[in-house]
Amino acid sequence: MWLASKQLAGRDDVVSAELGKLHAHLLAPLGVAAVPRSLGQAVAEYRAARDNWEKVLRQRVSRAAETTVLPSLRQVTMGRHAPNTRRAECACVSKSPS
Repeated sequence: MWLASKQLAGRDDVVSAELGKLHAHLLAPLGVAAVPRSLGQAVAEYRAARDNWEKVLRQRVSRAAETTVLPSLRQVTMGRHAPNTRRAECACVSKSPS
């Protein structure tokens, strides 16, 4: 949510730096090769990597935090709170099929 607020405020420098940190500390260890270019891409890459590791380890990760945060994140990234938000960047912050 914090990073989404920076994206909405046009703080591309902060978003870019934080996406790099997110990649280094979470996404790369999960096997994501490249730093995501947007918050939506980061969410999609995380979810795909998490799903893959769940299959490999035969263990499901709790969705409690995701279920709590994603509805608000969807509202922010889909422009309900900020009409100038670019929808294409965050289209992958959608409901999980699981």
